[in-house]
Amino acid sequence: MKKLTNKKLRALVKQNVNNINNISKKAFQKTIKISDIDAIISFINEQQKDGEKINTNFFNNELTLANLSTLCIAMISLSLHSSESDEEIFPKNWLSEDGIPNPNFILSNLFLQITNYSIAIIDLLEKGLDNPARTLVRSISELCNQTIILIYSQEDFKEYIKGKDENASNEIWYKLFSKNKMFEKISAIEKNIGFDNEFIDFWYTYRKERHQFFSESVHHSYLSVNIGAYSSKCHSDNENVKGLFGGENASIDPPLYYLNTTLFMFIRFYYKIANKPKNPDKAFWLESVVLHQAINPAYFDIYYSTEGYKP
Repeated sequence: MKKLTNKKLRALVKQNVNNINNISKKAFQKTIKISDIDAIISFINEQQKDGEKINTNFFNNELTLANLSTLCIAMISLSLHSSESDEEIFPKNWLSEDGIPNPNFILSNLFLQITNYSIAIIDLLEKGLDNPARTLVRSISELCNQTIILIYSQEDFKEYIKGKDENASNEIWYKLFSKNKMFEKISAIEKNIGFDNEFIDFWYTYRKERHQFFSESVHHSYLSVNIGAYSSKCHSDNENVKGLFGGENASIDPPLYYLNTTLFMFIRFYYKIANKPKNPDKAFWLESVVLHQAINPAYFDIYYSTEGYKP
């Protein structure tokens, strides 16, 4: 939390302190000083700093994996941003005869958005802000699924770019990606690229359950508002405290696991169906491949090693 260093705002707060003191001194025999407000801000900052240190140490492996996956997606975005070829993955005229808009440009920006959402989620998780992170985790899951569908389906991609205003965009989103349609399309893609029925059924159910679970935070349900108001201590199973301003919080584990799983599956999908660049010597492409190959074993080692991690 920022200190009151802005001169105009500080002077305004100080004036209000004086005005309130003139009343409260007579009515309640109590006064405050602007230094009291400074002390509260300092306390909050120390609490956040200490909590972030505990969270990043306790979840070091999981947060490192999330950062690696984010970096991989960022490198893919940069590798798709081309002023030389303009045909890194798709032909320039993939969406229209005149090549406008360029599908590779759109794809690069979709990857950029996934990257930035992921950075925001990691920042919230490190600070122990569990419930706000859950709302963004659901958003990034939808964005990843949407991107995979657009990469795979030329027809859907062509429909997507018709959203030239707010109303049209909303109508097209519901037409292409409304909840059940999105899950069904992802399952169909999985089937078409060779995954077995057991795999497809498992992930279909998993996506629907997680979507419903994290929607609680998006819609500010009774349970999410009240349970999400508390933080769990990282080294204690039974100690819960008010989560005001974040701080140490073991409850970041479920959204962190879902973030890592979402990014892991998204990257695997991309390399399975789309990563066939016309210019493999393009900047950042090799970096993305190196990171992808590291993420795959790291994910299984962290979450499904013999130690039996249970998300």
